[in-house]
Amino acid sequence: MQETGLGRDWQIFWATTHGFRAHYESGLLFAPPWILPLLWLLTLLPVEIGWSLAAFATAGVLVLSVPKQDGPARLVTGSLLLVTSYPAMRQMLEGNIEAVVIGGMLILLWAYSRRSAVAMALGLLLVLVKIQLSWPLLLLLGVRFYREWPRRKLITAGSLVTVLAVPFLLWKGGEWLDAIFQISRVERTNASLLGEFARLGVPQALSLAVWGVVFLFGIWMASRFSPSITRLEVGWLAGMGLLLSPYASSLSTLTPLALGVTSLYQKQPKIGLLLFALSNIPYLSAFFPQVRSKWEATFALGATLITVTVLSWFLIERFAEAPDK
Repeated sequence: MQETGLGRDWQIFWATTHGFRAHYESGLLFAPPWILPLLWLLTLLPVEIGWSLAAFATAGVLVLSVPKQDGPARLVTGSLLLVTSYPAMRQMLEGNIEAVVIGGMLILLWAYSRRSAVAMALGLLLVLVKIQLSWPLLLLLGVRFYREWPRRKLITAGSLVTVLAVPFLLWKGGEWLDAIFQISRVERTNASLLGEFARLGVPQALSLAVWGVVFLFGIWMASRFSPSITRLEVGWLAGMGLLLSPYASSLSTLTPLALGVTSLYQKQPKIGLLLFALSNIPYLSAFFPQVRSKWEATFALGATLITVTVLSWFLIERFAEAPDK
Protein backbone atom coordinates (compact mmCIF):
# COMPACT_ATOMS: atom_id res chain seq x y z
CA MET A 1 0.00 0.00 0.00
CA GLN A 2 2.78 2.42 0.79
CA GLU A 3 4.30 1.91 -2.65
CA THR A 4 1.01 2.59 -4.49
CA GLY A 5 -0.25 5.46 -2.33
CA LEU A 6 -3.57 3.67 -1.79
CA GLY A 7 -5.26 3.79 1.59
CA ARG A 8 -3.33 6.86 2.70
CA ASP A 9 -5.91 7.94 5.29
CA TRP A 10 -6.51 4.38 6.40
CA GLN A 11 -2.81 3.88 7.05
CA ILE A 12 -2.99 6.88 9.39
CA PHE A 13 -6.02 5.43 11.19
CA TRP A 14 -4.26 2.08 11.48
CA ALA A 15 -0.97 3.54 12.73
CA THR A 16 -2.67 5.72 15.35
CA THR A 17 -5.33 3.28 16.64
CA HIS A 18 -3.94 -0.23 16.04
CA GLY A 19 -3.82 -2.36 19.18
CA PHE A 20 -6.51 -0.38 21.06
CA ARG A 21 -4.43 2.80 20.95
CA ALA A 22 -5.47 6.42 20.33
CA HIS A 23 -2.35 8.35 19.39
CA TYR A 24 -3.66 11.93 19.11
CA GLU A 25 -0.20 13.32 19.87
CA SER A 26 0.83 12.49 16.30
CA GLY A 27 -1.25 15.39 15.01
CA LEU A 28 -2.72 13.06 12.39
CA LEU A 29 -5.71 11.54 14.22
CA PHE A 30 -8.79 13.77 14.45
CA ALA A 31 -11.60 11.23 14.91
CA PRO A 32 -13.43 11.81 18.23
CA PRO A 33 -12.71 9.37 21.06
CA TRP A 34 -16.20 7.82 21.13
CA ILE A 35 -15.74 6.44 17.59
CA LEU A 36 -12.58 4.57 18.57
CA PRO A 37 -14.33 1.21 19.21
CA LEU A 38 -15.61 1.26 15.63
CA LEU A 39 -12.11 1.95 14.32
CA TRP A 40 -10.58 -0.71 16.56
CA LEU A 41 -12.82 -3.37 15.00
CA LEU A 42 -11.00 -2.81 11.71
CA THR A 43 -7.55 -1.64 12.81
CA LEU A 44 -7.07 -4.86 14.79
CA LEU A 45 -6.89 -6.54 11.38
CA PRO A 46 -3.92 -6.27 9.01
CA VAL A 47 -3.94 -2.84 7.42
CA GLU A 48 -4.82 -4.08 3.91
CA ILE A 49 -7.77 -6.14 5.12
CA GLY A 50 -9.11 -3.33 7.30
CA TRP A 51 -8.84 -0.87 4.42
CA SER A 52 -10.67 -3.25 2.07
CA LEU A 53 -13.50 -3.76 4.56
CA ALA A 54 -13.78 -0.01 5.13
CA ALA A 55 -14.05 0.54 1.37
CA PHE A 56 -16.78 -2.12 1.05
CA ALA A 57 -18.64 -0.59 3.99
CA THR A 58 -18.46 2.83 2.34
CA ALA A 59 -19.89 1.46 -0.90
CA GLY A 60 -22.69 -0.24 1.04
CA VAL A 61 -23.65 2.94 2.91
CA LEU A 62 -23.64 4.91 -0.35
CA VAL A 63 -26.03 2.43 -1.97
CA LEU A 64 -28.31 2.69 1.07
CA SER A 65 -28.30 6.48 0.76
CA VAL A 66 -29.95 6.35 -2.70
CA PRO A 67 -33.76 6.76 -2.48
CA LYS A 68 -35.68 3.65 -3.51
CA GLN A 69 -39.20 4.98 -4.01
CA ASP A 70 -38.72 6.04 -7.65
CA GLY A 71 -38.29 2.59 -9.13
CA PRO A 72 -35.48 0.06 -9.63
CA ALA A 73 -34.05 1.77 -12.74
CA ARG A 74 -33.37 5.03 -10.92
CA LEU A 75 -32.08 3.12 -7.91
CA VAL A 76 -29.54 1.18 -10.00
CA THR A 77 -28.39 4.14 -12.07
CA GLY A 78 -28.28 6.43 -9.04
CA SER A 79 -26.19 3.89 -7.13
CA LEU A 80 -23.76 3.47 -10.03
CA LEU A 81 -23.42 7.22 -10.51
CA LEU A 82 -22.75 7.72 -6.81
CA VAL A 83 -20.37 4.83 -6.16
CA THR A 84 -18.27 5.59 -9.26
CA SER A 85 -18.19 9.35 -8.66
CA TYR A 86 -14.82 10.95 -7.91
CA PRO A 87 -15.68 11.88 -4.28
CA ALA A 88 -16.81 8.29 -3.58
CA MET A 89 -13.86 6.61 -5.28
CA ARG A 90 -11.44 8.91 -3.50
CA GLN A 91 -13.05 8.08 -0.16
CA MET A 92 -12.72 4.35 -0.79
CA LEU A 93 -9.20 4.49 -2.21
CA GLU A 94 -7.87 6.72 0.55
CA GLY A 95 -9.76 4.97 3.35
CA ASN A 96 -11.53 7.94 4.88
CA ILE A 97 -14.62 7.52 7.10
CA GLU A 98 -17.16 9.88 5.55
CA ALA A 99 -19.58 6.94 5.31
CA VAL A 100 -19.86 7.00 9.11
CA VAL A 101 -21.42 10.47 8.93
CA ILE A 102 -23.67 9.61 5.98
CA GLY A 103 -24.86 6.50 7.81
CA GLY A 104 -25.45 8.56 10.95
CA MET A 105 -27.60 11.03 9.03
CA LEU A 106 -29.68 8.20 7.60
CA ILE A 107 -30.11 6.77 11.09
CA LEU A 108 -31.20 10.18 12.43
CA LEU A 109 -33.81 10.47 9.67
CA TRP A 110 -35.12 7.02 10.60
CA ALA A 111 -35.04 7.88 14.32
CA TYR A 112 -36.97 11.10 13.72
CA SER A 113 -39.68 9.35 11.71
CA ARG A 114 -39.98 6.42 14.14
CA ARG A 115 -39.33 8.38 17.35
CA SER A 116 -36.62 5.96 18.41
CA ALA A 117 -34.46 7.27 21.25
CA VAL A 118 -31.85 4.52 20.80
CA ALA A 119 -31.48 5.23 17.06
CA MET A 120 -31.32 8.95 17.83
CA ALA A 121 -28.41 8.41 20.23
CA LEU A 122 -26.54 6.22 17.75
CA GLY A 123 -27.10 8.68 14.92
CA LEU A 124 -25.87 11.58 17.05
CA LEU A 125 -22.66 9.78 17.96
CA LEU A 126 -21.98 9.02 14.28
CA VAL A 127 -22.76 12.44 12.77
CA LEU A 128 -20.71 14.19 15.45
CA VAL A 129 -17.62 12.51 13.97
CA LYS A 130 -17.57 15.42 11.50
CA ILE A 131 -19.33 18.32 13.17
CA GLN A 132 -18.41 20.63 10.27
CA LEU A 133 -20.89 18.67 8.15
CA SER A 134 -23.59 17.90 10.66
CA TRP A 135 -24.07 21.04 12.77
CA PRO A 136 -26.90 22.53 10.64
CA LEU A 137 -28.78 19.23 10.75
CA LEU A 138 -28.21 18.97 14.49
CA LEU A 139 -29.56 22.49 15.05
CA LEU A 140 -32.69 21.76 13.02
CA LEU A 141 -33.32 18.37 14.61
CA GLY A 142 -32.54 19.76 18.05
CA VAL A 143 -35.38 22.28 17.69
CA ARG A 144 -37.76 19.67 16.32
CA PHE A 145 -36.87 17.03 18.87
CA TYR A 146 -37.42 19.53 21.68
CA ARG A 147 -40.78 20.66 20.31
CA GLU A 148 -42.18 17.32 19.22
CA TRP A 149 -40.69 14.50 21.30
CA PRO A 150 -41.73 13.43 24.80
CA ARG A 151 -39.20 14.52 27.42
CA ARG A 152 -38.77 10.88 28.46
CA LYS A 153 -37.38 9.96 25.04
CA LEU A 154 -35.08 12.96 24.99
CA ILE A 155 -33.71 12.02 28.41
CA THR A 156 -33.22 8.42 27.26
CA ALA A 157 -31.31 9.50 24.14
CA GLY A 158 -29.21 12.00 26.09
CA SER A 159 -28.38 9.40 28.72
CA LEU A 160 -27.24 6.90 26.07
CA VAL A 161 -25.01 9.49 24.40
CA THR A 162 -23.54 10.40 27.79
CA VAL A 163 -22.86 6.82 28.81
CA LEU A 164 -21.24 5.97 25.47
CA ALA A 165 -19.24 9.16 24.90
CA VAL A 166 -18.19 10.56 28.27
CA PRO A 167 -15.83 7.73 29.35
CA PHE A 168 -13.87 8.10 26.11
CA LEU A 169 -13.86 11.90 26.44
CA LEU A 170 -12.51 11.63 29.97
CA TRP A 171 -9.79 9.33 28.66
CA LYS A 172 -8.73 11.11 25.49
CA GLY A 173 -10.95 14.19 25.15
CA GLY A 174 -8.23 16.71 25.98
CA GLU A 175 -5.75 15.25 23.51
CA TRP A 176 -8.45 15.10 20.82
CA LEU A 177 -9.34 18.79 21.27
CA ASP A 178 -5.66 19.74 21.13
CA ALA A 179 -5.36 17.91 17.80
CA ILE A 180 -8.53 19.58 16.45
CA PHE A 181 -7.33 23.09 17.29
CA GLN A 182 -4.06 22.46 15.50
CA ILE A 183 -5.93 22.50 12.16
CA SER A 184 -5.33 25.84 10.49
CA ARG A 185 -8.29 27.59 8.85
CA VAL A 186 -5.98 29.04 6.23
CA GLU A 187 -4.29 25.87 5.02
CA ARG A 188 -4.71 24.97 1.36
CA THR A 189 -7.08 22.08 2.06
CA ASN A 190 -9.75 24.25 3.71
CA ALA A 191 -12.80 24.16 1.40
CA SER A 192 -15.06 26.49 3.43
CA LEU A 193 -16.06 30.06 2.61
CA LEU A 194 -13.93 31.46 5.43
CA GLY A 195 -10.97 29.36 4.30
CA GLU A 196 -11.19 30.70 0.74
CA PHE A 197 -11.64 34.28 1.94
CA ALA A 198 -8.53 33.89 4.11
CA ARG A 199 -6.49 32.60 1.15
CA LEU A 200 -7.67 35.50 -0.99
CA GLY A 201 -6.93 38.06 1.72
CA VAL A 202 -10.54 39.29 1.91
CA PRO A 203 -11.04 41.76 4.80
CA GLN A 204 -12.46 40.03 7.84
CA ALA A 205 -15.47 42.39 8.09
CA LEU A 206 -16.50 41.55 4.51
CA SER A 207 -15.93 37.83 5.08
CA LEU A 208 -18.14 37.86 8.15
CA ALA A 209 -20.82 39.90 6.35
CA VAL A 210 -21.02 37.36 3.51
CA TRP A 211 -20.99 34.52 6.02
CA GLY A 212 -23.88 36.18 7.89
CA VAL A 213 -25.97 36.55 4.74
CA VAL A 214 -25.49 32.87 3.84
CA PHE A 215 -26.30 31.86 7.43
CA LEU A 216 -29.54 33.89 7.47
CA PHE A 217 -30.52 32.41 4.11
CA GLY A 218 -29.94 28.97 5.63
CA ILE A 219 -32.20 29.75 8.59
CA TRP A 220 -34.97 30.92 6.25
CA MET A 221 -34.66 27.80 4.11
CA ALA A 222 -34.60 25.40 7.06
CA SER A 223 -37.70 27.05 8.53
CA ARG A 224 -39.62 25.99 5.41
CA PHE A 225 -38.54 22.34 5.41
CA SER A 226 -41.11 19.58 5.26
CA PRO A 227 -42.43 18.14 8.54
CA SER A 228 -40.80 14.78 7.84
CA ILE A 229 -37.39 16.13 6.65
CA THR A 230 -36.20 14.52 3.42
CA ARG A 231 -32.83 13.17 2.32
CA LEU A 232 -32.52 16.03 -0.16
CA GLU A 233 -32.99 18.52 2.68
CA VAL A 234 -30.36 16.72 4.76
CA GLY A 235 -27.96 16.84 1.79
CA TRP A 236 -28.62 20.57 1.48
CA LEU A 237 -27.91 21.05 5.20
CA ALA A 238 -24.62 19.14 4.83
CA GLY A 239 -23.61 21.44 1.98
CA MET A 240 -24.43 24.49 4.09
CA GLY A 241 -22.34 23.03 6.89
CA LEU A 242 -19.34 22.80 4.56
CA LEU A 243 -19.81 26.39 3.37
CA LEU A 244 -20.23 27.93 6.82
CA SER A 245 -17.81 25.92 8.99
CA PRO A 246 -14.45 27.44 9.92
CA TYR A 247 -12.81 24.38 8.34
CA ALA A 248 -14.11 21.93 5.74
CA SER A 249 -12.30 19.17 3.88
CA SER A 250 -12.71 18.61 0.16
CA LEU A 251 -13.30 14.94 1.00
CA SER A 252 -16.59 15.89 2.62
CA THR A 253 -18.25 16.90 -0.66
CA LEU A 254 -19.36 13.27 -0.81
CA THR A 255 -22.10 13.81 1.80
CA PRO A 256 -24.19 16.44 -0.05
CA LEU A 257 -23.64 14.39 -3.19
CA ALA A 258 -24.87 11.17 -1.57
CA LEU A 259 -27.89 12.62 0.19
CA GLY A 260 -28.78 15.69 -1.85
CA VAL A 261 -27.78 15.09 -5.46
CA THR A 262 -28.91 11.45 -5.59
CA SER A 263 -32.32 12.54 -4.30
CA LEU A 264 -32.47 15.32 -6.89
CA TYR A 265 -31.50 12.81 -9.60
CA GLN A 266 -34.63 10.79 -8.80
CA LYS A 267 -36.83 13.83 -9.47
CA GLN A 268 -34.80 15.80 -12.03
CA PRO A 269 -32.44 13.29 -13.71
CA LYS A 270 -30.93 15.74 -16.21
CA ILE A 271 -29.98 18.24 -13.53
CA GLY A 272 -28.76 15.44 -11.29
CA LEU A 273 -26.55 14.12 -14.08
CA LEU A 274 -25.00 17.57 -14.53
CA LEU A 275 -24.15 17.74 -10.83
CA PHE A 276 -22.64 14.25 -10.95
CA ALA A 277 -20.58 15.36 -13.97
CA LEU A 278 -19.41 18.39 -11.98
CA SER A 279 -18.29 16.15 -9.12
CA ASN A 280 -16.28 14.02 -11.58
CA ILE A 281 -14.21 16.86 -13.05
CA PRO A 282 -11.36 16.13 -10.58
CA TYR A 283 -10.77 12.83 -12.40
CA LEU A 284 -8.91 15.04 -14.90
CA SER A 285 -6.44 15.95 -12.15
CA ALA A 286 -4.67 12.65 -12.88
CA PHE A 287 -3.24 14.46 -15.90
CA PHE A 288 -2.60 17.73 -14.02
CA PRO A 289 -1.42 16.85 -10.48
CA GLN A 290 0.02 20.32 -9.86
CA VAL A 291 -3.33 21.92 -10.64
CA ARG A 292 -5.03 19.62 -8.14
CA SER A 293 -2.50 20.43 -5.45
CA LYS A 294 -3.09 24.17 -5.83
CA TRP A 295 -6.80 24.38 -6.58
CA GLU A 296 -8.40 21.33 -4.93
CA ALA A 297 -10.00 23.21 -2.03
CA THR A 298 -11.19 26.05 -4.25
CA PHE A 299 -12.80 23.63 -6.68
CA ALA A 300 -14.46 21.72 -3.83
CA LEU A 301 -15.87 24.99 -2.50
CA GLY A 302 -17.13 25.94 -5.96
CA ALA A 303 -18.74 22.54 -6.46
CA THR A 304 -20.42 22.80 -3.04
CA LEU A 305 -21.70 26.31 -3.86
CA ILE A 306 -23.17 25.14 -7.15
CA THR A 307 -24.71 22.05 -5.54
CA VAL A 308 -26.26 24.03 -2.70
CA THR A 309 -27.57 26.64 -5.15
CA VAL A 310 -29.23 24.04 -7.38
CA LEU A 311 -30.71 22.19 -4.39
CA SER A 312 -31.95 25.53 -3.03
CA TRP A 313 -33.69 26.27 -6.33
CA PHE A 314 -35.41 22.88 -6.26
CA LEU A 315 -36.48 23.32 -2.63
CA ILE A 316 -37.76 26.88 -3.17
CA GLU A 317 -39.87 25.63 -6.07
CA ARG A 318 -41.30 23.01 -3.75
CA PHE A 319 -41.97 25.66 -1.10
CA ALA A 320 -43.92 27.66 -3.68
CA GLU A 321 -46.09 24.64 -4.43
CA ALA A 322 -46.86 24.20 -0.71
CA PRO A 323 -46.86 27.74 0.74
CA ASP A 324 -48.65 26.61 3.87
CA LYS A 325 -45.63 24.61 5.08
